[in-house]
Amino acid sequence: MKFWGVRVEFAKQLRKIKLDQAFDELIVGLQDQDARVRYAVVETWAQHKTPESYQAIAQGIV
Repeated sequence: MKFWGVRVEFAKQLRKIKLDQAFDELIVGLQDQDARVRYAVVETWAQHKTPESYQAIAQGIV
């Protein structure tokens, strides 16, 4: 597995492009073993501000 910083940066870059395909990649990040990566994923979803992103956050927290 790559260094956690690489995975965090990946989530941040996906935030910038805001494509539907990026959303699917972020779902995997929510299962990451490092809390910093999961936090970056949630931040990215929060920036998208779509019903799907909020639902994913809610499901990931539960």
